[in-house]
Amino acid sequence: MQFENVKSTSLEPNSPLEKRVFSLMKKTISDNISLEGFRALIANSQQIEIIFCLEDNQEIGFMYCGTYQLNNKLIIIRSMLGMLTQYRKDSLKKAKLVLTKSMFSIKMKHLNKQVCLVSVIINPLVYAGLCSYWRQTYPSPNVSMTKKYQTILESCSDYFNWKMNKDYVVKIPFSIFIEEKDIQRINQHNPYMIYFFSRVFSTNWDEGIVTVTPVNLMNLFSLTFRSIKKGIQGLVGK
Repeated sequence: MQFENVKSTSLEPNSPLEKRVFSLMKKTISDNISLEGFRALIANSQQIEIIFCLEDNQEIGFMYCGTYQLNNKLIIIRSMLGMLTQYRKDSLKKAKLVLTKSMFSIKMKHLNKQVCLVSVIINPLVYAGLCSYWRQTYPSPNVSMTKKYQTILESCSDYFNWKMNKDYVVKIPFSIFIEEKDIQRINQHNPYMIYFFSRVFSTNWDEGIVTVTPVNLMNLFSLTFRSIKKGIQGLVGK
């Protein structure tokens, strides 16, 4: 898989770049998102990075990182990752690694500020993966919500006009793709999924938990350790 990296301060309306990203989003994440809804997702960013995923010169997916400076001390990252179904098994892990490197690159540019990844997570498998690999994620069944991160979530809800409820759940104006085989992978005994479904009740895949994950050394260590551990388990299992 090859990557094409594009950086800009904005995604200009009706530009070839906007049309390209929007087309890929409809193919890989949601086929019922409107152009207005897509533009609302990426509005007001100070810097954007778009990474196109290519296989044999064909676009098979994309990654998006947008940065938002909420105040003088806080940088928010919002990200998206979409991949065509037939390429997910072989390419998703590599794409996630590239996206993670982009996030820590943003942190290195803002060492004197707090940098946090803020996400609206609709897929319970994604939520479980985030909490498992990035252990300092809020809200989560494994960590107690602090006033600091509660304030960040509330500030983001106001900034992005999310209308977040007391359980940090928001409704979005579109639904996402979740394959039947992924639905079958949902483990009702997994503590992260139990937590997710205790708050998200929609069966239309149009509601999600708002999470905040600090991009810091603690989470980098957690991510690295979990990845190595899983790699060793995979080798032992062969």
